[in-house]
Amino acid sequence: ESAALAVKLFLSDDEEEARELAEAISNMNLQRRAEENRIMDQIYKKVDAMPAEDRQYVIVLEDDSWHRGVVGIVASSVTERYGLPSILISFDGASRGFPADDDVGSGSCRSVGGVNLADALNACSDLLVRHGGHEMAAGLSIRRKDVPTFRVAVNDYVRTHFGENRVTDAVEYDLEVTPSELTLRTAQELTKMEPFGQGNPDPVFLLSDATLLEASPLKEGKHTRFLFQKENLQWTGIKFRCSPSGLPVAPFDKVDLLFSLSINEFRGTSSLQLQVQEVRPAESLAKALSNEEKRYREILSGARFSKAEDLLPDREDFALVYKILRSLDRDGISVVKLPRLLDLSGVGVGYVKLKVILSVFDELDLCHLTEPVPNTYLLEFPASTEKTDLSKSELLARLSKQQDD
Repeated sequence: ESAALAVKLFLSDDEEEARELAEAISNMNLQRRAEENRIMDQIYKKVDAMPAEDRQYVIVLEDDSWHRGVVGIVASSVTERYGLPSILISFDGASRGFPADDDVGSGSCRSVGGVNLADALNACSDLLVRHGGHEMAAGLSIRRKDVPTFRVAVNDYVRTHFGENRVTDAVEYDLEVTPSELTLRTAQELTKMEPFGQGNPDPVFLLSDATLLEASPLKEGKHTRFLFQKENLQWTGIKFRCSPSGLPVAPFDKVDLLFSLSINEFRGTSSLQLQVQEVRPAESLAKALSNEEKRYREILSGARFSKAEDLLPDREDFALVYKILRSLDRDGISVVKLPRLLDLSGVGVGYVKLKVILSVFDELDLCHLTEPVPNTYLLEFPASTEKTDLSKSELLARLSKQQDD
């Protein structure tokens, strides 16, 4: 509503009046948050339902029910979630009780590094009533009839001028940190650099090869709370506007995470909290698994290997992995990631050996395993299992012949 309420609050000499004004502004803020969440839910459903080819460059959406004062905040969230420039146009209050071609909507635009929004809007200015802003954020006014043409034009411009050079999932950070540097004192020292914002952005840090211990939902799944560990040190983290189901990682995965530092105050106690921006499977682990998978494929194709490589499992290896899989099944776990199995089985069972064990289990119907995505298995035990002679495995017999003394 009007900024006059805030001015009146700051100028008030009457404590009771100030309290009433503060309460009114607080209630407006709660309404704004509710409206923001409503619009975001609508947009996320729309974007998630889009064909992949329709959201490669710029997300352009319009609606008659979006509050003009909120679309800028929502556009920032959309850009953060999808890693793409977003332009959200509100026709709220623009129509005369019915939609018409000459209704003028108000749009808010947010960009990502490498895409200059001001240049993109200038290139499409013949379709806009007004526009202004800078490289990362802008605003516009547009007639309803011109929105479809504008959507095509701005996507064409970004594809032509930025598409080849822009990596949408690249995120910049200021410094890679070690576990010992992630302390409450570090966060307190950083507060001396405040206020953070445009022109003085919040420092962003990278922590590599951490273990994700927990990812639990907050606020009915709207946000996610984390627990990370590395070198026997642990930290809590929070990622806003992201539910655990939308994460590319799961508990016990090795992860790389980007975050800023914050101080959580609770019941008079201060603690360090990571404000998570991105969390992804650890790059080092992905490279290591890729190399191991390559070696596994070579051996399946007939490549010879030495006894020193220790790739051929023995009876104890089979028994250990079978016991682990059975315990997971009893716990109701039907989806298991290979890195987690490697952790559970210990250093004695490496990647190639573990893949051989799982293949033999499947071959002999000891346990049915399907791999819908690389290194992630669906686990299913047959209704009844009898003692099985491992020597019946054709795969084991063939691999035994490929091993050099």
